[in-house]
Amino acid sequence: MQGGAQERRHEGQVAVATRNTRWCSDGLEIAAANGERVRVAFALDCCDREAMSFVATTAGITGEDVRDLMVATVEHRFGPVNKVPNQIEWLTDNGGCYID
Repeated sequence: MQGGAQERRHEGQVAVATRNTRWCSDGLEIAAANGERVRVAFALDCCDREAMSFVATTAGITGEDVRDLMVATVEHRFGPVNKVPNQIEWLTDNGGCYID
């Protein structure tokens, strides 16, 4: 899905019964008292809710950051592999860094 496609991949139930079948990612921003901001994107398994990996920056989260996050998440679960053992759905809110 790219460019704002409206296809819905699930029926509102994000949790799944089996690990490594659906992962989700989102981001947040933390503002310090001095006005500086840190932006974080993270990846969770929708079964056990483990926070498998994250990226953080004082700049904006980019598509490259998200791709690095995806690689780090795969390596966290499976080690350095060229292919995951099964298809894994990756849910996001389709914000700019996820469709970049």
